[in-house]
Amino acid sequence: MAEYTVLEKEVEYIPVWDGNRDKTEPITFTLRYLTNAQRSACMKNIFDADGNSLLDIDNAALVKNGVVNIENFKVNGKEITTAREFNALTSFHELHTEVAVQIAVLNGRQDSKN
Repeated sequence: MAEYTVLEKEVEYIPVWDGNRDKTEPITFTLRYLTNAQRSACMKNIFDADGNSLLDIDNAALVKNGVVNIENFKVNGKEITTAREFNALTSFHELHTEVAVQIAVLNGRQDSKN
């Protein structure tokens, strides 16, 4: 009988940005694993002039595809709960980068063997 590995589809992530993890109600992101097509579109292998392989990462696309929900995040009195709202912010570059990197790391794992 074959053994199968069950993978979670979503995980919670609490960013370290701005002391967030020490707050009573930290900003919390629910992240999902990307499909193969999404992963390929968000993280592309490119080559430099010397032929070295580099990873070109699209942070906005990672956030768009990888963020399911956001909790406890208000900007100017408005709750930011979606990836679309988060991507549209004119600030918070460090937080945006941290979340995008976490999605990339989450999706950079080795494939499971069945």
